[in-house]
Amino acid sequence: MKDRRAFRLALASMLGAFCLAPGASAGVQAGPIVQAERPEEPVDAEAAFQALADQPADLSELPGLEVSQAMVDQILGQIISTEIVPDWRTAGVDIFARLRERPGGLTGNVLVAEDPDPNITGASYFADRELPDVTPQSWALVATYGRPVTGERTQMDIVSYSRALKVVSSWRPIMIGTAHCAQADEGELRVYRDRSAPVTEEDLGMLVILATLTRITVNSEMCTYYEAQGDRLISRLVTRDGRRVLGMLTDTLRNRVAPISESPFPGR
Repeated sequence: MKDRRAFRLALASMLGAFCLAPGASAGVQAGPIVQAERPEEPVDAEAAFQALADQPADLSELPGLEVSQAMVDQILGQIISTEIVPDWRTAGVDIFARLRERPGGLTGNVLVAEDPDPNITGASYFADRELPDVTPQSWALVATYGRPVTGERTQMDIVSYSRALKVVSSWRPIMIGTAHCAQADEGELRVYRDRSAPVTEEDLGMLVILATLTRITVNSEMCTYYEAQGDRLISRLVTRDGRRVLGMLTDTLRNRVAPISESPFPGR
């Protein structure tokens, strides 16, 4: 892929909601899932996405995708460090408290992730929201995974990977100190195609990467904490036993708390 930031963001997404946190990305070197050979015949990305929009797929069962246990073990072995973060439970900012103290509280504020590439952005909502509140009518559902969760402390994360490819995840984190911890196979991921923008072969490739990572991380229970750096927040990812997840630190993405009116995803 031309821009590895998009791949790194995809990896963060799959590790994160099943701990998705739009700021938690970067640094991962593209492994075997990115080194797949290009097809001999050109792929009609538009036709492929239209077929998915007509009949959305289960992301874990994308046709033609084979993921071996050896690949799963190899990738997890590359990204999970033996380094222990001793204070991960308390090192982060209490996001819920940070949002509650602002005008509008939990429902009136959002955590916005920004990147120098305007096509790569994200937003995290920390109050239960309906999908129409955040998904424009131009978005067509193309793939899903998992089951919806609702209610108190439901977190919804939206990531834009390109002009056309968007992902929405909903999950209910278990709070360990100030860290947001995912439960294995708990939550829902929805992939959308924005019909107001053309799709490309790279978008189709990203969809395959998302499907691969779904299978790799489906049983991962990882935690995200938000580290303050000036007026921005940086996401850090660890396993439940405190091992740092490599490649999840970034110098480009920054999270900021903002009024919901400044969300990059205004909904319908």
